[in-house]
Amino acid sequence: MQQDINVQATCPIEFLQRVQEAIIRGARYKEGTYVSLKTLPLMAEMIVEIGEDPQNEWKDKGPHIWAIPFPKTQLVYSKEQLEALDWEVFKKLVKDTTGESGRDRNLLTSKYLKYTNQV
Repeated sequence: MQQDINVQATCPIEFLQRVQEAIIRGARYKEGTYVSLKTLPLMAEMIVEIGEDPQNEWKDKGPHIWAIPFPKTQLVYSKEQLEALDWEVFKKLVKDTTGESGRDRNLLTSKYLKYTNQV
């Protein structure tokens, strides 16, 4: 899954360091966008391949490198991906997506799959 990220800074040296950090972490420049070097803040739009839990991938790097939130309709997990998620992450995902909550993982999984038209 691809995550959009923005990199910003007002100091050119800091900007280059942050872009370099993003590239080291696997990011690349987003196709069809241009790096803003003429106005402050300096800014680059980038994309990165992320793992199973997109909410936790880049949140530790703010406020100058941050993930652009996914639309809920874009994040659709399969049954296998749901089973691999930690209970707290799973519970929050189902609550945010369907509005459902509870303590039965199987019931929440089936409600999520039905909500996302996978059943």
